[in-house]
Amino acid sequence: MTTGGYTSNGGYGPLKAPEPESEPNLRYPFALVGLIGGVVAIFWNPFLAPSVVALVFGGIGLRHSFLKRTPSGQKPGFGVSIAALMLGAVGAILSIVVLVIFWQSTPAPI
Repeated sequence: MTTGGYTSNGGYGPLKAPEPESEPNLRYPFALVGLIGGVVAIFWNPFLAPSVVALVFGGIGLRHSFLKRTPSGQKPGFGVSIAALMLGAVGAILSIVVLVIFWQSTPAPI
């Protein structure tokens, strides 16, 4: 219903259903696996395995992000890959520092 040029919903035109969002962009599984490995490496890093997983899969995800650019030039998964690489490196460094401190603090056998 229109009165004086305005519609009954406040003058903003007819109500429309919201446009459906595009499907989530989960096309970078290597980067996501690396990110999960990096987060695990920060808290629990036996034998540096999660750090290695984060570094390897983060690197693969980074390579894929450069190879699979969108038409607008975006690199899907680039930020996630960088985060995976950083968390993997920080997790490895933290684990090595903790191991060295523990090794230095244990008394030598007599």
